[in-house]
Amino acid sequence: MKLKKLPLAELQESARVATQIALSSRTPLRQSVRDALTLGTRWEGDTAIFELYIAGAKPTDAIVLTETRVNLYDGRVEAVHVHDGAWGSVELGN
Repeated sequence: MKLKKLPLAELQESARVATQIALSSRTPLRQSVRDALTLGTRWEGDTAIFELYIAGAKPTDAIVLTETRVNLYDGRVEAVHVHDGAWGSVELGN
């Protein structure tokens, strides 16, 4: 029996909740920074990877703030990583 992948919206919701929990103890970002946030999605094996980032002039200039990995088949959050250096830089307005 072949396993069925969950809908992207369901995976994204799992990532959103996990990311929100991971960021709950941090100082909220300024509105101007929140307005610049982008959600990127990529796939690696059986995992959907959701990145919260600020786009740059070139893709290599993007500032990745968080990365959340979610299993495609059961929706389990495998990991949440907050890039502390990037977060601190953006948070402080540098």
